[in-house]
Amino acid sequence: LDMFNYSADLDCYALWARLMTRKPVPCGWERKYFTAFASRRNFRRYFYNTDEFLARFGSCVACHGAMPEGFAHAMGDYGYILRAPVLDEVLTAASFLQRTV
Repeated sequence: LDMFNYSADLDCYALWARLMTRKPVPCGWERKYFTAFASRRNFRRYFYNTDEFLARFGSCVACHGAMPEGFAHAMGDYGYILRAPVLDEVLTAASFLQRTV
């Protein structure tokens, strides 16, 4: 759901609340950004550390942080939601982030 929010500068939680309280819900949104989720695992060695990644691609990072333990096995130990108006920027950032030694 967060990726929908970040792709169009939406607040889907607020839209859902309006729907549940029978208030009008605007439907005219437009995707402004491509989004992707990329993660890292603690047991892998990465070519670039987080600081180096953020220095180069910080403008593409919508949010990042440790994954809850219940999700870490499936999704990675530390996750990043990336967004940019051009798909290639997101793909380049994800590739840079996940480059291993």
